[in-house]
Amino acid sequence: MTMYFQDGAPKRVAPWGMVISRVERRHAGGGSGKTLSPQELSDCDDIATALTVDPYLGFNTHKMCIRYRPPRCNKDVLRNMIFSFIKDQNYEETYERLERSEAMHQLMAFYKHRVNRDDLRDHIMRFLGVLDVESGISIMGCSRYSLEDNAGARVCSTKAWGRNEEIQFLVGCIAELSEEEENHFLHPGKNDFSVMYSTRKKCGQLWLGPAAYINHDCNANCTFVATGRNTATVRTLREIEPGDEVTCNYGGDFFGDNNCYCECETCERRQTGAFAKKDADQQSEGYSCATRLTLRMKRSPAGDDVSESASSHFSDDSATSGEVQYEVLRVEGVGELPTATPTEIRPE
Repeated sequence: MTMYFQDGAPKRVAPWGMVISRVERRHAGGGSGKTLSPQELSDCDDIATALTVDPYLGFNTHKMCIRYRPPRCNKDVLRNMIFSFIKDQNYEETYERLERSEAMHQLMAFYKHRVNRDDLRDHIMRFLGVLDVESGISIMGCSRYSLEDNAGARVCSTKAWGRNEEIQFLVGCIAELSEEEENHFLHPGKNDFSVMYSTRKKCGQLWLGPAAYINHDCNANCTFVATGRNTATVRTLREIEPGDEVTCNYGGDFFGDNNCYCECETCERRQTGAFAKKDADQQSEGYSCATRLTLRMKRSPAGDDVSESASSHFSDDSATSGEVQYEVLRVEGVGELPTATPTEIRPE
């Protein structure tokens, strides 16, 4: 990355060609601003995370393609590229090395070379931005959530943030989903982890990019704000200390009625949601409720047109409109019955 001086102030050339001062640089607008289809965004996100986040964390994070298989190559090669970037902060050199890698070759072949290289480059740069020394955030592993088989990711702060600050490197990308595309792309419990529902446009919106790793909390410290027609980032709601997780509120009914299946840290601390104690009258000695349902909202009205208004965000208030539909992800045995065994409903 080139450094030079202009008007006596140090400047740095951003990887997508914009000249922005170190203090004012915005990663949220990085890229061409082109509107991507759900297929294009999904493919770019799968490849970008496979080349950047997965080597950094050391495991495979969520992918939109349910048939995804990681590239068969030396994982240390990609890992060394990413940690060299963290040390040197050279966007262009890192991207060129990733582009020439065997992993890139295999991934492009797996996705049938249907990914536009410029779009993919923009998306990879967004994920490298999270690893920038100036980003103030980092992606880390997370074992809290059972619906991710206790192997997911989270975003944590690496510096102190004040109230109403915008975390500009934490970018989310949006692609609108038609009903036909929803039926084609989404497989309940497998890749429907990042879908909002716009009650204004009456359509689903695919939400990917670095901000897709932000987890829900019922007492969130951040909220989503728009940065363009198809991009968004987050703004802090209160002070955040180094090491704190960056969270947003997905809505009051995203994890069942009143988030009764929510596994967030706040629910654990308050003993609410999934951590609420079972009512005594639901159990009797030697005989108990036969099943426990795990639900996920099929269409969340929580993210209502975040791309159109800077004030749009996930909140309890915004989740009150629109029809809420749920899908059963899991049925588990609770207690012991002589003739009953735990049963799991697998999504089609």
